[in-house]
Amino acid sequence: MAPKYLYWANGSSTIARSKANGSNPKLDFITGASQPDGVSINATHLFWVNSGTSSIARASIDGSNVDPLFIPNARRPDDVVVSGGFIYWVNNASNSIGRANLDGTGVNQDFITGLKNPDGIAADSNFIYWTNRASSVGRANLDGTDVNNRFIKTPAKVPDDVAVDSRYIYIANYADGTIGRTRLDGTGAKKNFIVGTSEADAVVARSNYLYWINGGFNSIARAGINGDNVNQSFLADSDLPGFNPGGLVASL
Repeated sequence: MAPKYLYWANGSSTIARSKANGSNPKLDFITGASQPDGVSINATHLFWVNSGTSSIARASIDGSNVDPLFIPNARRPDDVVVSGGFIYWVNNASNSIGRANLDGTGVNQDFITGLKNPDGIAADSNFIYWTNRASSVGRANLDGTDVNNRFIKTPAKVPDDVAVDSRYIYIANYADGTIGRTRLDGTGAKKNFIVGTSEADAVVARSNYLYWINGGFNSIARAGINGDNVNQSFLADSDLPGFNPGGLVASL
């Protein structure tokens, strides 16, 4: 099923939303965020990182019932993902991944430790994936076992974010203008799967499309899931005054 909406952290204080085709953007869909960053979603709620308060925030999918301190006392969180009955987030300051139940209870800030300058995080039905900005992608089971900090060594080049779908892992390579791709088992690496990006960040794989943020272009980009029809300025600041995207997610 094609996504209905895109959501992204925008500027220093809002969560934005547009239709998945880029139409009807609303930069102040949710207000009162504090240096928002990574964004995630499930069927009922939207979650995001508030870097300014070192917390994980939550709101209803329609933007109501905002709780900016849903999970407090994270350790310089950078990204968040929801999988199954849990929320996972990257704690950059402690080189760890935190985990909590979907209702915010059972918080464990050291669910996985020993990461190397972690930034992005993703999950599927079996594994958690994260980027170590020291040029690798890590992987562990959803229960935190079998941690492999160097699951993918290449094609990561200062990897900023990671996404996964039913066939591939996608890596936003901040340093060299590419989106990389590997098979789910980490083989078949294509570092230059998509080229021409600029400070690539916050990659999302959903249905027939890839989306990512170009920090250098101040844009949200889109391509076909096979790497075709690349549009590096799918949404751009030239069209949207106040547009300044950070973390990104597409609806389920």
